[in-house]
Amino acid sequence: MQRLTQPSYQQGLGAIGRYLDQYGFEDLILCELDDGFVGRVTQAGKLVEAIPFPLADLQSMVRQPGGVVGQSASESRLPRSSGSFIRRILGTYRDFLSALGGQCDLLQASTILIVELADEVLVTF
Repeated sequence: MQRLTQPSYQQGLGAIGRYLDQYGFEDLILCELDDGFVGRVTQAGKLVEAIPFPLADLQSMVRQPGGVVGQSASESRLPRSSGSFIRRILGTYRDFLSALGGQCDLLQASTILIVELADEVLVTF
C-alpha cells in the first residue's frame, strides 16, 4: 500500500475485519490490488460474490466508529467451537486483521494476500 494516500494496513485491515464481523462473513480470501482490496468469503456456508474494498470506501470505513453491530465487546471476542479458523481461535476478524495489519506495517509489506484455511492462515506479501 502507498503510505501517503491510503490508510495503514492496521487501520485498513481492521476496518475490513469489522465489516466481515458485522455481516457474519467467514472463510476469507483477501487480495490487495492497486486501488484497494477484493475479498472472497462465505456467509452461512454459501459462497458470496467477490466483495470489493476500493480505496475511497476503505478510507471512509476507517473513519467509522469501532465495534461490532449486535455484539457486546466481550461476546465478540469469545472463541467458538465451529466456524472459520479465525473466528474459532480469535473470535473476530477485526482483532486478527488489525494485528496482522500492524505487523505488515512494521515489515513495510506490500501487495498482501491473506488466505484463511481450515486450521491456519496463509499470508504472502
